[in-house]
Amino acid sequence: MDDSANALLVHSTMKCCTKYSETYWRASIAVAAIKLFEKRNGHLPKNLDELGGLVPKELLVDPFSGKHLVYHLKGVNDFCLYSVGIDGVDGKCEDTRELFDVQQREDEPDDIIFHAPRKKEQLEEEPREDSGKSERPQ
Repeated sequence: MDDSANALLVHSTMKCCTKYSETYWRASIAVAAIKLFEKRNGHLPKNLDELGGLVPKELLVDPFSGKHLVYHLKGVNDFCLYSVGIDGVDGKCEDTRELFDVQQREDEPDDIIFHAPRKKEQLEEEPREDSGKSERPQ
């Protein structure tokens, strides 16, 4: 590989890594704003536009798509927030990868999920508020 090809490869890799870093940073801000909104209002926002004065709108933009990060309410107490990722295809928050696993696999969507709804098993493990003591396994 000649120097110009190496330079192009390095530039492309850096650009992609920068987009991932920017996406993680923006999503962290969005999750914090969503949680603050919930604390102040007693419910989750219906959409990211409701975050109005909490965070500048440009920080809610997905660097991969140029549109809002994707936000869906899941019931009344949970939500999913994600980026469509490098392929730009909305996998509907179905990604099975770990948070920092950015290696794309052929059979998986490319969504980068920052907050996913808790699974039924996780909800069953939580202590009940009315029991007075924790029922979590030790």
